[in-house]
Amino acid sequence: MNEVVKCPKCGKPGRLAVHRVRSKGRVYAYTVVKHVENGKVRRCILERILERAEGERSPAPADLGYSYEDALETIHALFARARERAAQGDLSELEEFVVWLERKLSPAVTRWYEEAKALLQAR
Repeated sequence: MNEVVKCPKCGKPGRLAVHRVRSKGRVYAYTVVKHVENGKVRRCILERILERAEGERSPAPADLGYSYEDALETIHALFARARERAAQGDLSELEEFVVWLERKLSPAVTRWYEEAKALLQAR
């Protein structure tokens, strides 16, 4: 969700993000566009995507409409965009994608796989 977009509220460029807030014993999550203005982060709230009591379990990803295939399609779309920009001579996004794969996604997937495998073997 870290792509640069034109904010539909203020028209300034920013990055899409999810912003979580705790208030009065409840947890809220919002889709926002983050802008940096004069060295400070400003957020334009686009929509509330979650509200629950603190301590209450978060809904399962499937309950929010997500699936493993959705995650795979999103990663593929990010790669396709980076590959397209690389073909136009801009390698920065492809480099960022490779670094993200090496430092974030690959270690996380390996860790989840090992944990899931251990849980299955323990049963």
